[in-house]
Amino acid sequence: MARTARAEEEASVTQAVVVVGLPNRKMDQLTGGTPLCLFPFAGSTLLEYTLFFLESSGVDEAVLFCTKTSAEVEAHVNSGRRGSTSKMHVSVVQSREVDCACVGDVFRELDQRSILRGDFLFMTEENLAVFDLRRVFAEHLARREKDKSLVMTCVLQDVFQEDRNGEVFVTDREKKSILHVVWKRKGAFCVPLACTKKHCSFSVSSSLHFTGIVFCTPEILALFTENFDYTTLGSFLSGTLGSDILTCTIAAHVVEEGGGGYVERIDRPCVFGEATLSVLRRWTFPLVPDIVEDFGFHGEGVYCRALQGIGGCLEDLSWSLIGSGVTIGGGSAVQSSVVGAETEIGNSVFIRKAVIGKGCKIKSGCRVENCVIQDGQTVSQDVWCNCDISPERAHVCMVAHDGGVFTDHESDEEMYQIERKGTPDDTELYEMTLEAINNERDVENTVLELVALRLACNETNRKCLSIVCESLLYSTHFRTEMTPGCLKRLIAHWADLLKKFIDRSSPGEVLDDFLRLCSIERDLNVFFGHVAIGLYEEDVLEGEDVIEWYHSACGEGSEEKRSMVWQVSKFVEHLEESD
Repeated sequence: MARTARAEEEASVTQAVVVVGLPNRKMDQLTGGTPLCLFPFAGSTLLEYTLFFLESSGVDEAVLFCTKTSAEVEAHVNSGRRGSTSKMHVSVVQSREVDCACVGDVFRELDQRSILRGDFLFMTEENLAVFDLRRVFAEHLARREKDKSLVMTCVLQDVFQEDRNGEVFVTDREKKSILHVVWKRKGAFCVPLACTKKHCSFSVSSSLHFTGIVFCTPEILALFTENFDYTTLGSFLSGTLGSDILTCTIAAHVVEEGGGGYVERIDRPCVFGEATLSVLRRWTFPLVPDIVEDFGFHGEGVYCRALQGIGGCLEDLSWSLIGSGVTIGGGSAVQSSVVGAETEIGNSVFIRKAVIGKGCKIKSGCRVENCVIQDGQTVSQDVWCNCDISPERAHVCMVAHDGGVFTDHESDEEMYQIERKGTPDDTELYEMTLEAINNERDVENTVLELVALRLACNETNRKCLSIVCESLLYSTHFRTEMTPGCLKRLIAHWADLLKKFIDRSSPGEVLDDFLRLCSIERDLNVFFGHVAIGLYEEDVLEGEDVIEWYHSACGEGSEEKRSMVWQVSKFVEHLEESD
């Protein structure tokens, strides 16, 4: 018994890195510019839930690595909300890089600054997790003792439901290591022969989801520094597992949904609502409002600090969190929802699976379901707000700070498919180009066929250029690997197709197209800088074309687009110095 306790003590995690501030367009719409980790969540903040999880798991130091300004995070940490009895040290680290926009940039900066002292836990502000961290870290260290090539242990979640369009993991059953991964499955997929030759027992699963939580060895930092193609953890996995040079081992620990813990990645507003409901229903215990914060727990799952104003309708509340100063009128019911402080709810109101901000007014006769209503908004009398967030069609309606309403789709790809509803001719051009790229058809023949189809459809070269850019980013080859190296190879192979439709009087239009496309989907944000370099290296663009476009695009568009434009800054400096 003493030996087990001593082993657990030795396996305690010394440091945990939590990344704050990576670009996320959809969550920025929800939070209104507030860091996600500080946005109100289930009576507290995601940061408080994360710090509670880390401290209760015996972590010595939590390093909050801020890619943007750290002032708000630092002020929150210094406010003393966690109390004087806290044993875990929390340090806030501000990135020194202006364009720190991806996980790869974070790892490279951590390598330069020598902040870490040994094996460490890595996660982002998007993670809500509760599992036996000590045991998983002990397994990681034990594997490392046996296999010196181990660089990472990934935490995967088994949801026991096949996702035909999601991730596919090929794992070694005995060694519990990852052999191959397909990030976005499109119908059939291939398992490398090496998996069958080197491993006598392996499994293929499409019910495993990558959580973004990993246990890392110090050696992983140098691997990111040596290869700038690694922009995300996904690209690192694909790059190392598919490398003929590197002999790295990546282990896997599977958290079973409803069994061995709870792990969620809150990267979309619809997931924000689902995670909130999970906390309210205590599926994340001990990460619940009455333990993390000082809420009371009453009746059938009602969290509140005081019953004043709601005592008379307590029987009409279930699995909900009610903030201080909330008043609820007669005949109203609140189910599986969060109601912010000082909110006024009228008579005969029905609220279900909703998150309502502070100081809102829900007038009598309203019905609010599956919505996120931000602070200070008013829902007029007898208005029904409803947006289906069932698994088959997961959307969430948000009433924003400015009173506008917008809808979040289950995936960026689904939103993209809805946005690109073009004319039948446009669709035919796109499908022909995508099919040619996916099947690696001859470039010259593809140019001739696309030109002929363009003339038949009476479309412009400008439209064809946009379609070629679009097809490259949504090709099966790129979607399988999702690495800068793969994208550059595609640009190199199809450079002549791009050149055919570029207007030499305005060559920067190709960068405009890629910028627009990369901004649509969050996972594509980090690839824009590599696109610009690839276009230059393959003579699609001249150096002066890139320089002129960069200076005209600086400071334009949303913060997300400005961040992507900034990825090209160092390359432009190099071009200007060369001239």
